[in-house]
Amino acid sequence: MLMRKLVSAQPCRNCNTPKLQHSTPPILPVLPMNPEFIDRYSRLDSPVHRLAAGPKALAALALVLLVALWPGAPWLLFGSVAALLLALAALSQIPPRFLLRRLLIAEPFALGVAALALLQPDGLRIFAVLLTKSTLCLATMILLTATTPFTDLLAALRRARLPAVFVTTLALLYRYLFVLRDEAGRMRRARLSRSFSATRAHRWRALATVAGQLFIRSTERAERIYAAMSARGVGKRVTQNEGRVAGGAGRKFMICDLRFMICGRG
Repeated sequence: MLMRKLVSAQPCRNCNTPKLQHSTPPILPVLPMNPEFIDRYSRLDSPVHRLAAGPKALAALALVLLVALWPGAPWLLFGSVAALLLALAALSQIPPRFLLRRLLIAEPFALGVAALALLQPDGLRIFAVLLTKSTLCLATMILLTATTPFTDLLAALRRARLPAVFVTTLALLYRYLFVLRDEAGRMRRARLSRSFSATRAHRWRALATVAGQLFIRSTERAERIYAAMSARGVGKRVTQNEGRVAGGAGRKFMICDLRFMICGRG
C-alpha cells in the first residue's frame, strides 16, 4: 500500500516494462546564512572607511561625551554636530536608507528614556533636549559601526586595555549572532507554514511564542558553547586577527567543533 502511494506506474512507449515515477515532495526555499548582515557596508573604500579604527572610536567617544555632558540646551551645538554627522555620512558613501533604518530601530529606546522627563516641571523642554542628545549619540555610534569592521573595533578595544572577558564576549556575540538570525528565520517559516489564521491577535501571540522559544534555545546553546570551551581548556585570552581566532591546533579544532555544534538544529 505504501509503495502504491509513492510510485505511480506508467507504460513505456517502446517496451512493455512499466516506467516508475517517484513523487517528489515540494522543496521549501532555504535562505543562506549571511554573516555580514550587521556590517554590510563597513568595508567600502571611502575617506571615512580608510581612517584607523582607534582614532575613529576615540573621536566618536569624545563627540558622544561632548553632546551628553554639555549643560543646558545648546541648540547651536546640536545643529553643528548634526551637520557634521550628515557630512560624514555623505562622505562614507553608505546608502542613507540603511543608516536611517538603523536609527529608527534604536529610536524607541531614546523615546522611552526621554519620555520620563515629561513627569517633571518644564518637562517638554527637557524631553526635547534629551531626545535630541540621545538621537545624536545614537547616530554617532551607528555611523562608527557602519564605517568600521567589527573586528577592527575589537582590536582597538583590546589595544585600549579593556578587560579581556568583555572583548571576548563581544567577539562571540558577533560571531554567533547571524546563527540566531538564521534560526529565527527558520522558526518564522515554520510558524507561517502551520498558521491558518490571519487575525492580528493570533499573529502577536505566535510572535511572542517564537520569541520565547528563541530565547530558550539561545540560552541552551550558550550553555553548550561554554561547556565545550571549558572542556577544551580555553583560557581567558582569545587573540583576534582579522576575524579569525588564532592559536594552536587545539583551538582550531575547538572552533570547528563549535561551528558544527551551533549550526546543528538539535
